[in-house]
Amino acid sequence: MKKIFICFASLALSLTTLAFFPLTAKAATRDVCATCTYLTINAAVTAAVAGDTILVSPGTYNESVAIAKDNLTLISVAGAASTIITNAADAIVITDGDNLRIEGFTLTSTATGSGISVDAAASGIITNNIVTGIVAADQAGIGLWVSPSFEVSHNVINNNNSVGIMVMLTTAETNLIHDNQIEDNPVGIEIFLNNSPNIAVYNNDVATCEVGIAVVTNTSSVSVHNNSLHDNVGGLPAASGIYVSSVGGAQVHANKVYQNTNTAAAGIMLTSENSAIFNNFVSENSATRGLGGGIVSVSNSSPIFNNTIVNNTATGGAPNNENAKFPRVKMKDASLQQSIDDSLAKLDSSWASAFNGLHDEVSGGTLGGGVWINYGNVAPPFYNNILWGNTDDITDIIGGLVVDYSDIQDGWTGSGSNNISANPVLTSYVLGESSPCIDAGTATNAPRADIDGTLRPQRNGIDIGAYELGLLPQTGTATTSNHSLLYLLIFGLVSILFVVVGKKYLFKR
Repeated sequence: MKKIFICFASLALSLTTLAFFPLTAKAATRDVCATCTYLTINAAVTAAVAGDTILVSPGTYNESVAIAKDNLTLISVAGAASTIITNAADAIVITDGDNLRIEGFTLTSTATGSGISVDAAASGIITNNIVTGIVAADQAGIGLWVSPSFEVSHNVINNNNSVGIMVMLTTAETNLIHDNQIEDNPVGIEIFLNNSPNIAVYNNDVATCEVGIAVVTNTSSVSVHNNSLHDNVGGLPAASGIYVSSVGGAQVHANKVYQNTNTAAAGIMLTSENSAIFNNFVSENSATRGLGGGIVSVSNSSPIFNNTIVNNTATGGAPNNENAKFPRVKMKDASLQQSIDDSLAKLDSSWASAFNGLHDEVSGGTLGGGVWINYGNVAPPFYNNILWGNTDDITDIIGGLVVDYSDIQDGWTGSGSNNISANPVLTSYVLGESSPCIDAGTATNAPRADIDGTLRPQRNGIDIGAYELGLLPQTGTATTSNHSLLYLLIFGLVSILFVVVGKKYLFKR
């Protein structure tokens, strides 16, 4: 009787447990190949449940993969080079889903789509893909549209007619764009019309585009740091290296911007408030018909400090790209299209209206090979910069710039103090041991680390420029600290010896 009661009690407990905690489908691995249960990626996605991993074997898959599920991993077995998704529309389109992972594919669209198009407030990671051959100029290699929150990293994005990576219309908490290799696109990375509190663009290598990184019409700050932008050549109304035109501003720091060419501006161009340009290496950029080869700033009070600006040029006549337009974008959501078109039209109009002013400035001979600055009411703080080997070091259109603690080859006759005009002694653009820039900067509002992450200061003060020279290696006889370590070592050995001897002889009973 007791056994029967226990059996009924166990059954009741089991039924109660099922009622409150119903069974869910177990996460699985779903294989896609020519002899697998799933012959297409879409078939596997349709069958998948949250937590599933879809493993795709090498091959070419002619389909537009549609994802609208949470906690899904889509990954190739053998990597991007041998696993290709191609379609006339988007190769992959995400319309919903959190905690997604897309990894290891070559993605191309032969007509109207993007490589990866995220069309909703989804989240996840897009990594280790190759995006190439995107035909539609109004799409993107990887497009994050309308409030996604994604980390896009370690992708190769090249040879597209579209923007490489586009982040648009997002209020998502975080978007991280890093460690991507981007080549041969009209724009490498564009951040457009966003109000996200945390967008960071870092450690990307962008080359042979018209514009490397563009931050346009944002209402929140963006961090653009530790990127390498080089060999970009363009005629778009923006600098070929980094262009920032943003209400919310941007922190542009620790970037290496070199050998870029454009008409009005080549290296870094800033036309926004609440920004800062610091710790950048800006070299061998050329404005062929325009304002500044190195840095152009049209901004009130946005500081420029601890940059190394060398061997930049601004030559020729007035800019000739007054009819240039920013790349157009076609939205799937027609209700958003008009606002996008209006914003782009305003950008084009503002550039065209500014063109005559730029023409007048350049025709008047106000070229700035190193830095060209024009501001409204408040001059930007300018300190701890190296300007050497430029066609003209600083062009101050307003005439009220205050320059402090900088090394300027042409010298500085305007307001400011503690400036020098001495060869900075650069070795591969890093300060040499005899450089007069060592310890010659101001610590006030200086960055805590240099372009490579070396803490400042290393010696008796802050170094001028983007690089902080490290401490000299110790040579010769031991220093006081060496002696201290030696004393501690001897003391430790004596203590051990005392314990051993004492245990053997002194403490015997």
